[in-house]
Amino acid sequence: MILLAAERLDGKLAAIESKQLYRSARENGAWYRAELAENLKNLGLQIDRRTGNGERYFGVHGVPEDLASRWSKRSVDVDRAARLFRQRYGREPRAGELESLTIKTRGSKSAAPTIDINKAWRAIGAEHGLTKKYVEGLFNDRAIDNQPAVDLREELLAEVSRERSMINAHELKAKAYEVSAGVCRPAEADGLIEELEHSGELLRLEDGRWTMRQLRELEQTTVDIAEAGSA
Repeated sequence: MILLAAERLDGKLAAIESKQLYRSARENGAWYRAELAENLKNLGLQIDRRTGNGERYFGVHGVPEDLASRWSKRSVDVDRAARLFRQRYGREPRAGELESLTIKTRGSKSAAPTIDINKAWRAIGAEHGLTKKYVEGLFNDRAIDNQPAVDLREELLAEVSRERSMINAHELKAKAYEVSAGVCRPAEADGLIEELEHSGELLRLEDGRWTMRQLRELEQTTVDIAEAGSA
């Protein structure tokens, strides 16, 4: 059970200290998606791996792209806002700045009329050809066998150094879960991290961050060359 608020002695509700929840938001979301992808695959749906912004997400094979775009309108709005931010400031928005952009795209919930959400979603799906009969045709007992073979070790190592040379533990787990969605469950992704650490390909630094052995060796080579040159 997760508690997000508690009643104080004065009777008022207050938010519980939430820094850890905020810091692990990407990790928790990636864990959920990896678990969901595996459950959907076991039901007979084919999973399209590494889709969406930064290849962090997955899709169900056969769902019309225009429908997925319509259901992901808010993601499109956030991407557009982030792109305008980059054009204006010449850099990527930081976490707090991106959160601000995300909030601005939400609009007012109070403006939405009371509707039957399931009925509305089914109607929108039908507009794009996602009818009950079409969905039933997406389930296939051979979907699990049709998944292409992937090298999760190589994919994860590439992701570790994709943006910078060191990442924290939350980011490492998030990346592991993101590349494993549609291939294995999160627990197996945790095992992959342990395996890479045991083999020495991933290095845990003293401050808790992680890096790759290859990058560490390059850094040491650079230091050696600089020291030799200074003489």
